[in-house]
Amino acid sequence: MVRPFPLTAGIDQGADYIGTAGNDLFIANTAAGALTLTSLDAIDGGNGTDSLVANVVGALDTTGAVGATVAGIESATLISTGALTANTTAWTGLTSLQATNIGAATVTAAATTNVTVANSAAAATSVQGGNNVTVSATDTSTSATDSTGPMVVGTTTAAAGAVNVTYTETGSDAA
Repeated sequence: MVRPFPLTAGIDQGADYIGTAGNDLFIANTAAGALTLTSLDAIDGGNGTDSLVANVVGALDTTGAVGATVAGIESATLISTGALTANTTAWTGLTSLQATNIGAATVTAAATTNVTVANSAAAATSVQGGNNVTVSATDTSTSATDSTGPMVVGTTTAAAGAVNVTYTETGSDAA
């Protein structure tokens, strides 16, 4: 059975934020869609295969959580209706990071983390580091110009594994 650990807008740390021997789920957003992974949070998944999920309305930025520590959480899913900025290099134990967003995306991960970024607005996307990296963008624009932002992987820190970049245009450009 998965035990949920909802994070709050305050400082979350101590015994209440250490996972069990089972598979735990750390929920990093409010019901209204605000990010609740905040500065000085200290969360630890413990044993099991643990996940962190943040489903945010608007921009999502994990770099604003200054001094936060994330440990023992193997999988993180970050979903944003706006821009997404995440640096998970200090999150110990993370092996899988999925990021889905509509705006620009900047993701930095450790060489032990497989990274998947899906950008549904085809905005600028940058992934630095990571192990196996998959980036996809979908252009649904109906304008006569290319609406795709640059999609870059490893310009400052190369991925340790394979890199796969896919661009799909699902709309038709007006002539």
